[in-house]
This record gives sequence, C-alpha cells and structure tokens, in this order.
Amino acid sequence: MPLCARCCGLLLGVLIAPFCMNYIPPTLSCAFIGLLVLDGTTQLFGWRESTNWLRLSTGIGFSASIVSLLWRVLNVG
Repeated sequence: MPLCARCCGLLLGVLIAPFCMNYIPPTLSCAFIGLLVLDGTTQLFGWRESTNWLRLSTGIGFSASIVSLLWRVLNVG
C-alpha cells in the first residue's frame, strides 16, 4: 500500500466529512486535532509506538474536524 495508515485516515476523513460536519462541535474538533498532534509528536520523539488503528482513527478525526471548522468559518459570512 503506497500510503501509511495516518494518510489513509486523512483521506477517509475528507470523504466522511460532508456527512458529519454539521454534527461535530468546535470543541470536539479541537480535541481531534490535538489528538493527532499528540499522537504524531509522541511517535516522532520515540516516546511510544503508535498502532495503525490509532493512526487511522486520528487521521479520520483530524481531517473531518478540519473540514468541519473550515465549513463553519466560510459559512459565517
């Protein structure tokens, strides 16, 4: 497979986002973004080993949250 689990999650999240972006509150979006940053940072520094399921789920949550937040910002005006 040419993509890692996190990258697949990012792509899947973009595909899922139109169906759930109105249901993700901004605070939950920020939490999902923080989880991806935390997972990636702790793996980068070698503090722990991340699993493919965790990478996939944080990728999906992150990209769905980013799309949701962008949608809210662009629809305000």
